[in-house]
Amino acid sequence: MSNSLFISKQPVLDKDNSIQDYIFYYAPYEQTQQLNHTRSFLEALFQTGIKELSGERRAFIKINSEMLSDPSIFTFTNEQLVFAIDDAETIDEAMITRVNELIALNFTFALFHTSNKDDLISELTPLLPLVKYFIVDTSAIDLNAFETALPKLHTYRLTIIASNISDEKTQQVYSTLGIQLFSGHYYLDEQLDDEREIDKGYQETLALLNILQTSDAIDEIATEFANSPNITLKLLRYLNSPAFMLRHTIKSIRHALLLIGRKDLRRWLLLLAFTQTGDGSPANNPLLYTANTRMAIMRFLVNRLEHSTRELSDEAPFVAVLSMLQPLMGVSYEKIFDSITLDEEIKSSIISYEGTLGRLLELCIATEQLDQVRVSVLLEELGLDTEEFEKALLESYEEQ
Repeated sequence: MSNSLFISKQPVLDKDNSIQDYIFYYAPYEQTQQLNHTRSFLEALFQTGIKELSGERRAFIKINSEMLSDPSIFTFTNEQLVFAIDDAETIDEAMITRVNELIALNFTFALFHTSNKDDLISELTPLLPLVKYFIVDTSAIDLNAFETALPKLHTYRLTIIASNISDEKTQQVYSTLGIQLFSGHYYLDEQLDDEREIDKGYQETLALLNILQTSDAIDEIATEFANSPNITLKLLRYLNSPAFMLRHTIKSIRHALLLIGRKDLRRWLLLLAFTQTGDGSPANNPLLYTANTRMAIMRFLVNRLEHSTRELSDEAPFVAVLSMLQPLMGVSYEKIFDSITLDEEIKSSIISYEGTLGRLLELCIATEQLDQVRVSVLLEELGLDTEEFEKALLESYEEQ
């Protein structure tokens, strides 16, 4: 029986929607599969590499009482790791003693507030002086009770994170309470307005994408790019970067187009559009992070399908990035797709999750939304193994 885990890596954002840290969620597909799935996850995490999975950012990981007392926990000490104790666990003298021992060895702890307790502060008081972070699962707790307890929580100088936020309205509620760090897929909950005009920078991107989709003439494509000097300059810098290790500098847009290829160019062009948002670094952009993650998952999984084809392999990462244009531009897919020529199957895979590519995209979204039940159904529909999916997730989260 498989010991694979469902895993989801959620960015922690500040009030400006800039990525600060990550929360890792994980669970066995069947509770009977693993006696200690926390240890299984930590082993997978360290096998992949914590630096590769979270960069220089902190990684918040829920830990259960069993793992807390397990001697193997000393294997997983790392300055980037923050172990989050669920408040549904029994907080007794043995736990307090153990946490103190581990803090003395430079372990860092958080409390994960996921249960509606009658007297939140009284029950958690023994641990509050020992933890640095307080993570609130907004989908599980009573907001009024939490608001009442908030002044007392502030006396402990905790960094509070509102997690599992599904929409902008909920994020704004917790922001009003003075919380400044948030997690969940709310940043994809863009308010759509088809009455407004698409931003000129995005119009330029869509026009270039359209010429790539409709023209077979390299000179015609090169001419269109020449009319967009800002994008052309970025493309030349991209291809002349050390990552490509080219022997000769590229000076011609025609040469650049031939070198990168049409399919890779359209993905690069779409990803470039995400760098236009916000004033911060692209590395801190949650939309770009999600686009890259979806692309990596779909690229990995499409080649594991029994009926995979070269065409599916080519289109999977393209669909992944296209699926992010609606939250990026703030208008509906229908309006966006009016500007570019796309195959109807690609459109339907994004709008209504139809076909193989649509199911793969829905699988990515279900993972982002922590919908493990839907994930299991989609894996079965696609004929994918849970172990392969775990590999896809860990690979997609590397250096994202």
